[in-house]
Amino acid sequence: MKSLLLIVSIFISQIFTFANTWHVGKKASLQGIQQAIDGAMNGDTILVDSGIYQQKNIVIHKSIVLWGIGYPVLDGEKKYEPISVRANHVTVY
Repeated sequence: MKSLLLIVSIFISQIFTFANTWHVGKKASLQGIQQAIDGAMNGDTILVDSGIYQQKNIVIHKSIVLWGIGYPVLDGEKKYEPISVRANHVTVY
């Protein structure tokens, strides 16, 4: 009986994993969107403050939520794709 309780508790603890929230912006600890994506794990949320982000081809390679606050602009400088999604279960707001 104790082994069954142990197995069930391990299984339940794996279900309730917690995602992190990353904040990108001029006044935030991260100024680069790609830097936040690279540091994030699957299931995390990245909040991007308003502003103009001139970054070459931001690649989303993890299952994350990318959420713009106050209409941030991803400027590809007419040379680059602003964003490429290379993962499943990605949400962009």
